Amino acid sequence: MSVLVKLGLFLTMITFTLSKPVEKRVCWRTTKNKTIEQVTNENLFTLLKDTNVKECKKKCASLGPPACQNIVLSGKNCYYQINGNFAVTFKESAAVDVYTVKDCKIKKPDEEEVKPKQPPPKIEEKSEAKELGEHVAENLECVAEVFENVARNFENVGSNLNNAGQEIDSVADNFKAISRDRKEAEKLAQ
Repeated sequence: MSVLVKLGLFLTMITFTLSKPVEKRVCWRTTKNKTIEQVTNENLFTLLKDTNVKECKKKCASLGPPACQNIVLSGKNCYYQINGNFAVTFKESAAVDVYTVKDCKIKKPDEEEVKPKQPPPKIEEKSEAKELGEHVAENLECVAEVFENVARNFENVGSNLNNAGQEIDSVADNFKAISRDRKEAEKLAQ
């Protein structure tokens, strides 16, 4: 296979790599000290043993929101939903948390409504402040995941560009060698 064909294939590969769609991010709402009654139903939930919430969220996100809407974390066991066609029922349960997929759209500046400035609402109860803090933490976690994905994509682009540069250097060296061989052949022919 000629060097030019290899270069063309390599540049095509870079184009496809750079044109891959960005992973759709999934945001979560946490409900503490609750569980889902149907969590042991094998037609609705699958058990992941000895895992953490991050791995369980990844597994659920890989199925997509229509199928996986909830995960239940109990110690190191995680149940993720595999069938989103059934309604789930929440119930109280100590030391068990439910994570539910939520919409994480971020409004663009031109989409925001212009509202008159109002003083911030006063939070009278500590539980409201705690709940607000949890929501802020969840949103910051989503933002952090987005930045991690962007960093990984830039790392991949840099690696691909480095490989392309090395391939181009190799092609240039081959052209120099061909030119040198042709000059030597011309000298010998004279």
